Amino acid sequence: MESQELGVKCTRSRLVLDLSVVRHQYARLTQSLRDAEIHFAVKCLPEARVLAALAEMGCDFEVASAGEIQLLLDADLLRDSVIFSAPIKPSSEIAFARDSGIRRFVADSSEEIEKIATTAPNSEILLRLGVDASGSLMPLSEKFGLEADAAVTLGARAVELGLTLAGMSFHVGSQAEDVAVWAKAFDVVGFTMERLAERGRFIEQVDIGGGMPAPYHPGVPSLEEVGAVIEEARRCLPYPIRLLAEPGRCLVATAGKLYANVVGTAMRRGVRWIYVNTGVYHGLAESNPGIGGLSFPVTAITSDRAARDSVQSTIAGYSCDGTDVIARDVALPSCLRSGDTLVFEDAGAYSLSYVTNFCGISGPKVEIVDGGSALPSNL
Repeated sequence: MESQELGVKCTRSRLVLDLSVVRHQYARLTQSLRDAEIHFAVKCLPEARVLAALAEMGCDFEVASAGEIQLLLDADLLRDSVIFSAPIKPSSEIAFARDSGIRRFVADSSEEIEKIATTAPNSEILLRLGVDASGSLMPLSEKFGLEADAAVTLGARAVELGLTLAGMSFHVGSQAEDVAVWAKAFDVVGFTMERLAERGRFIEQVDIGGGMPAPYHPGVPSLEEVGAVIEEARRCLPYPIRLLAEPGRCLVATAGKLYANVVGTAMRRGVRWIYVNTGVYHGLAESNPGIGGLSFPVTAITSDRAARDSVQSTIAGYSCDGTDVIARDVALPSCLRSGDTLVFEDAGAYSLSYVTNFCGISGPKVEIVDGGSALPSNL
């Protein structure tokens, strides 16, 4: 990129989201899961313009809080088919969902069933099953999920309380890079369906949650590969069901590029450090090993076009916190200096969701493009 094109640098990073990529990914997913009811996980990218683009494609939504319900209300995107999938919810948020027209809830405990029956009577229930999530970068199986026997008992209790036992749900964990996790999960679903059938109860829906991975590195299974495993596993269930899915990352990760300005460089004990105006607390939380340890592909835009050599570098946010380290051992141009730009690819998922105002530093400003140039307006 020509130096004169760099222009005046902004004080905030920029997250550029390409709606054409979102549409492309949605089309791929619907081809891979041909008759599934797709509900985008709002938590993954709570950006109204992206949500509207998905809705135009026929996508519905999954919410995890009253705040996400309000976002859909404000954008005129809330439908009664929305799934409130947080297994544990405050009664006040169940009431808000009820008043907003939502009637489909996920639960995985007796107390939660009681709350829903009291606060939102006559609702539909999806019981969350615990499944093996060892093939995922960010497992969820310890925090949520029922064993089969407990699900059968809880399903009976839900019906006694006047709720409709609509189906089962599960989540194999975020960024599931081992396709076998879906086959294992369907084994649990099938076993639970058989146990329910023995008691004369049958379900209509199975919600497979999310977990479809984004290609942060080579070798990540494609949506088509994941879809083939899911379809094969689904055919092995005791009887036909309607498939629901709650994708997030696989639809929007590759649609986002985060442009960060270099604000300083330094040598620390023989290691070159590059400090930028983003970080773990301001747009790239999932680079932190405690959250996900993702390695976002990084490229550099420098004012020195002739530079060819590179040096292994550590990239960090400029906040006053030792944990604010984005990446280590990244080959970057040796000429990189303040005012240059780093571009973090595949940054569309969760980059906005985890943003804080830590150290008084703002998260990225969002810019929307629709195909064509994916450069922020300040570059």
